[in-house]
Amino acid sequence: MKTISLALISVLACIFSLIAAAQSRPAADLIITNAKVWTVDKSNPAAQAVAVLGDRIVSVGSNSDVNNWRGPNTRVIDAEGKLLLPGFNDSHVHFVNGGLALDAVQLNDATSPEEFARRIGERAKQTPKGEWIMGGDWDETKWTPAKLPTKELIDPVAPETPVFVSRYDGHMSLANSVALRLAGVTAKTPDPPGGVIVRDAQGNPTGALKDATQDLVNKVIPPLTHEQRVKAVKRALAHAASLGVTSVQNMDPDYEDIAVYSELLQRGELTTRIYAAPLITQVNDQTKIGIRHAFGGPFLRIGAVKAFADGSLGSVTAYCFQPFDDQPSNHGILSDEMHPVSLMRDRMMKADAAGLQLCTHAIGDQAISMILDIYSEITKAHGEADRRFRIEHAQHMAAKDFDRFAQLHVIASVQPYHAIDDGRWAEGRIGHDRATIETVTGTIAGDFAQGGRVLHRQIGHIIHHPTRRKSPIPHLSRKYLRATGLSRASVSNLR
Repeated sequence: MKTISLALISVLACIFSLIAAAQSRPAADLIITNAKVWTVDKSNPAAQAVAVLGDRIVSVGSNSDVNNWRGPNTRVIDAEGKLLLPGFNDSHVHFVNGGLALDAVQLNDATSPEEFARRIGERAKQTPKGEWIMGGDWDETKWTPAKLPTKELIDPVAPETPVFVSRYDGHMSLANSVALRLAGVTAKTPDPPGGVIVRDAQGNPTGALKDATQDLVNKVIPPLTHEQRVKAVKRALAHAASLGVTSVQNMDPDYEDIAVYSELLQRGELTTRIYAAPLITQVNDQTKIGIRHAFGGPFLRIGAVKAFADGSLGSVTAYCFQPFDDQPSNHGILSDEMHPVSLMRDRMMKADAAGLQLCTHAIGDQAISMILDIYSEITKAHGEADRRFRIEHAQHMAAKDFDRFAQLHVIASVQPYHAIDDGRWAEGRIGHDRATIETVTGTIAGDFAQGGRVLHRQIGHIIHHPTRRKSPIPHLSRKYLRATGLSRASVSNLR
């Protein structure tokens, strides 16, 4: 009898303990049940349900396990067997520009110069006097023949409205005569370091401005008002949320952009986690107050700097060892930040000494090699550390530099979309061998990640070019599917 009583007391104590634990545990704000959850945990890859408290996942498991977090005010969503994935991270975005692009003239899918001009003309009719037509993301490679547009194409449809529409890679823009006049760009204007004014046979500007020459026009464009900036950020936040993008690394934002992020964070309206990397030309602003990498909180951080080594393959400004096949006298240009190279080295040395992360745009093989040289000098000067050097895009690299990524612990921060997009015309620009051997985002992406090389596969600038990359799901390659064990049928359910 005594033994039975002790056993009963033990059971009751256990029950009371569980009840007390349940009562002391806060209720979840959200529970998702009946889902196919991919947990990112190799030892336990699948689950049925997820509980969320505040901005944290507090439980992942079976429906019954997660139900213990349910309270009277918990919102419950029945996923009805659909696939549930962690939020996407886009590690290279231009957030405000992306928000602005959602409301700008849409030119990327214009399949002819005539359609390109027609759309600009329609926008000109709706544009108030004094305002500019911008954005666009045009792509002349979709035209037959694939020729750069000129101011003569758009002057008739926008004779009084300044136009400055950008190519989709951001490394070239087209200005009409009004914009060129406001900027003071004439046949006598010299090419600045890191930029090219495209000219006709008589030496007159055609309106196409590459890389640093874009600043000649940008400096006369009225700056965004605070209200315009807030609207653009909110548009970008909503767009990101609609695609399941929950965190981003924002490259070269204006300080005013970061101020808006902070304002929205304080109001509880910053729905995307943002790590901001201002331009390296402003490195002194962070170093003098002692900011180091990843400074901030869960939703807003700074502590990195963004640098530019060269241009892009599409604008024929990626800096390469060999000339382009379709432009034998041209092998690209170094950015204005690399004139002289010693200036870039000094800035990077200062940033690294202060504990800031370096994120450097480099697309051509020679530009990549030069940045690796500087990274190597930094390591020798300051010693080994967990720096997480990044090379943004890292598209076309020399074979000799592949192993240097591992040796220097450099992250190749690439966009798989480039293999699809540039792949339409890359062979015509750099030839078959260079296009297949040098391209990290192409056929060798899987091999690159072997041997200690770190590869960031991004979902593809969906916030920079939202109008042409509407969802990250189509950009998940076979390698993603194999790595996660997902079937194509499962992925298609997310679209």
